[in-house]
Amino acid sequence: MFDLLDLPTQEEADRLLGLLGIEQVGRYLPTLRIVHLIGDVRAAMEVHFKRYGLSPGRFTLLMLLLRSGGRASPSSLARRTRFTRSTVTGLLDTLEKDAFIRRERDPDDRRRLDVVLTDEGRDRFLGVLPDHFRRIHAFLAGLDDEDLVRMDGVVAKIRAGLPILLEAER
Repeated sequence: MFDLLDLPTQEEADRLLGLLGIEQVGRYLPTLRIVHLIGDVRAAMEVHFKRYGLSPGRFTLLMLLLRSGGRASPSSLARRTRFTRSTVTGLLDTLEKDAFIRRERDPDDRRRLDVVLTDEGRDRFLGVLPDHFRRIHAFLAGLDDEDLVRMDGVVAKIRAGLPILLEAER
């Protein structure tokens, strides 16, 4: 659904949903627009992070490590993301290969492995952040403070409806 480039018109959506006997057709197209926007933002973020030699997943782990003081367990990184442990392992493998991180045994518990942000990795990542935050600021430059507050409220309302999509049957 994220890959749909040709959104239906309101008339097309109304006609299709009318054929199915579905009421409240006016909510379908805004939902498609949100899903379409999510896809566009994800695609733009892929391009955005690629300019730094990163992916959104690698950026996320580096940000979590930075926020954690430069050290965290792989399982804690997985718990703080939507990534599986195996995905975290793959992302860490590439970050380690590129010298952003190293894996170390926990000094207090030799059975436990920690991920440590290297000095070089921290410096490289900190070098990325100014441009990243400038671009994020410019991305939302068309919104004023009131828009941002309203957007947060709308996002919260949409998030509150997510359980409906996850229900087995309705």
